[in-house]
Amino acid sequence: MATLLKTFFVLTLCVADLTKVFSSQTGEIVYELAFVDYDWNYASEKQEAIRNGDYVVENNLIAGVKVYKNDVFVTVPRWRFGVPSTLNKIVHPAGRTPILRAFPSWKMNKIGDCDALQYVQSMEIDPNTGYMWIIDMGRGSPIPSKTNCPPKLVVIEISTKKIIHRYTFPSNVVSPVTNFMNDIVLDYAHGEARYAYITDTRDAKLYVYDVIRNASYFFTHETMMAQPLVPGLQDNLISAPIDGIAISADFKFVYYSPLSAHSLYAISTSVLRNESSDFAKHVINVGNKMGGSDGMVCGQQSLFYAGFEQNAVFKVNVPEKSVVSMETDTLLVSDNSSVVWVDTFGFNGTDLWFVSNKLNIFNKYRMDFSGKVKNMFIWKMNVGENSYLYRAIDRTAQSAVPGIFG
Repeated sequence: MATLLKTFFVLTLCVADLTKVFSSQTGEIVYELAFVDYDWNYASEKQEAIRNGDYVVENNLIAGVKVYKNDVFVTVPRWRFGVPSTLNKIVHPAGRTPILRAFPSWKMNKIGDCDALQYVQSMEIDPNTGYMWIIDMGRGSPIPSKTNCPPKLVVIEISTKKIIHRYTFPSNVVSPVTNFMNDIVLDYAHGEARYAYITDTRDAKLYVYDVIRNASYFFTHETMMAQPLVPGLQDNLISAPIDGIAISADFKFVYYSPLSAHSLYAISTSVLRNESSDFAKHVINVGNKMGGSDGMVCGQQSLFYAGFEQNAVFKVNVPEKSVVSMETDTLLVSDNSSVVWVDTFGFNGTDLWFVSNKLNIFNKYRMDFSGKVKNMFIWKMNVGENSYLYRAIDRTAQSAVPGIFG
């Protein structure tokens, strides 16, 4: 560890005696929010939503973030009642704090409308096509009811806001009552996004959606199960099954980890692409991360992940056609105020974006929504490499199969 720290320099902040640690990359906080507000259609709509419980300020927290061109998209999961829109774009009204605009529309975020989005934890944007892949748990509220919608995958063309593909998961694959579809990555083959891999942080499953077959299935294994919390860290961590997922830029390996676990696991995509594979036989225990983590993502050369115990973001090298080397673990940024519970990562060019939302505090109903404290931070950091999806069409175009979506 001492050798590792020699590569960093330390900035001591005057505010609250906090310490920030950076690597040579340049990082900046793009947005910092005390609470989430929306781009309401008319002036009285917000007050009406507050009165009838459709908007409960303290129940709204940004979790997912992805960037496409100049637009920043975020999710506000319906963990609790009073979330008016679960998928949004950040907008900047003149002279006002940035707010969220329902994406693709208010109608497409309506609770109880099974054609609309009900409960979005995360999504992925393919920069090659401009398509947003959205996973929807199907529940419009935290309490299961007879009006639940089936869980689904929706693909939207960002520029036109048109739905170009929709898939409803069968109940024998994804439970409409207990699922917690959390994170998604895309696997390219023959010039197309052929597979989507999705984690389930309640039912401890790894789903596979095969676009060509328009079919889904899942794997489950003991390495996906929740692990006990380390004593003394209950305030920093939440124990839960498989959460973060990443796929290498050569589309050879998928990485995953239970939420509070230090262990990082890998599985070959050749295993995931075959529904009959013996998953247990091929799991690789890569090694230990620096801490428990939520989201993770691969660039062209590195895997990036959060470290909950350190309020930090780390990276490790990803060799081509081989699993990551944990000996190359490097700290990118650490801050005890603005890097608390890094939830989701995304890329835009060579900028790595991530959201910090203090979920561990929110989960215990201890978050201050008075407006005096900043609770959510959206960062970007130039890391000198592109997303795992960069030029994926060209890189995998041999024997291309044209027209997956039509």
